[in-house]
Amino acid sequence: MSVMGSYLNKERIRKLLEKEGKFSEIMTEIMKIGKEIAEKVGHKDYESPEQFFQELHEGKSPLYQIDEITLGDQEGLGTNIFAVKKCPMGDLMAEMLASKEGIDNTVRSVMDGFQVGNGIEHSFIDIGCYFMQQIRQMVISSLTVKGEYVFNYIHLGCHRGDKMVLNETEIEAIGIDKEKIKEVLENHECVYAISFKEAEGGN
Repeated sequence: MSVMGSYLNKERIRKLLEKEGKFSEIMTEIMKIGKEIAEKVGHKDYESPEQFFQELHEGKSPLYQIDEITLGDQEGLGTNIFAVKKCPMGDLMAEMLASKEGIDNTVRSVMDGFQVGNGIEHSFIDIGCYFMQQIRQMVISSLTVKGEYVFNYIHLGCHRGDKMVLNETEIEAIGIDKEKIKEVLENHECVYAISFKEAEGGN
């Protein structure tokens, strides 16, 4: 079983999302699960960015443990861009929304609470989408280059069903054509980028 499959079991997520109105508890649990998955994937230190990308092309990257990804250079987006074919949370979210009366309002209230609490509008489709973004951030930020630089997750856009959400600020900052992101999202559920930043204190 994959790392994601071993942690994203339906019962655990159901119990989490049934905590209606307890926004802080849900967010705390999401961060806890994300940390567990990052620890399971494990910290990895690369000799160079080139080694990281070589590993990606060989299908050995830790990123493959959390998502089924398409490399950006295969879609004309660039080597540091990644497209997720199917969100690991998508089926579960659809099932919960369809099977439990009122769960839609619960999920919506958590999303509203998160956005209001942060004072900004976030580009995620539902709480499962936000959940996966947090997990990716934790796993990706556990990767380093010579202990001096860490990888930084940048969400660019997501798509499910008839809904598509773009992080236009980041898309513009990176300098990618927004229409190209939309095109890739027609056949994928998420697109994100990875950048490098200096680690605090280094090693």
